[in-house]
Amino acid sequence: LTTVRAQAQHDPVARTLQRVAVLDSTFVRLSARLCPWSRHGGHTPGVRLQSLLELGHQIPTQVHLTLADANDHQALLAQDLPPVRGWTLLLDLGYYGHHALQHLRRAGVDFVTRLHPQAHYVRTATRPVPAGPTPDGDVILRDWTITLGSPRNRRGAVLPGLRLVSSCNPAGQLQHFLTSRQDLCAT
Repeated sequence: LTTVRAQAQHDPVARTLQRVAVLDSTFVRLSARLCPWSRHGGHTPGVRLQSLLELGHQIPTQVHLTLADANDHQALLAQDLPPVRGWTLLLDLGYYGHHALQHLRRAGVDFVTRLHPQAHYVRTATRPVPAGPTPDGDVILRDWTITLGSPRNRRGAVLPGLRLVSSCNPAGQLQHFLTSRQDLCAT
């Protein structure tokens, strides 16, 4: 890792993506006969490999195995976060959950994820959107500060001060991104 990081410092993409990582999982199917321990409940025998990929250097920096019945949301709550304090994690919807996002904020870890289609939120502020499309052809439709969650949902968490950026890509698909980063431009 030390050698690769030293070489990557000259890469302008590595400098741009410093302290940004992707957390994702892969299911590895195992033989129930050879690995009877991998049978868990009614799930397919196997393990789930959680990996944290540092984008700037394209190196996995953390790897964590869980049993087949552990979902990504539970794995995020068990993730070792102190090494990524001050970083930004890119998460897919499998990791989405208000408690999980609250857990990240308390640990000093920022995040970017898609907004869950059933998420409840209240707009608290509006930012101006940039004119014209992004370099990829997306059009920014809105840039809001929101409070995510409902105080009436006793199982959820309420997260004030998050940011919701909505865009439309060249194929006409609406995209809604949720982040704790207030310092980035919407583009």
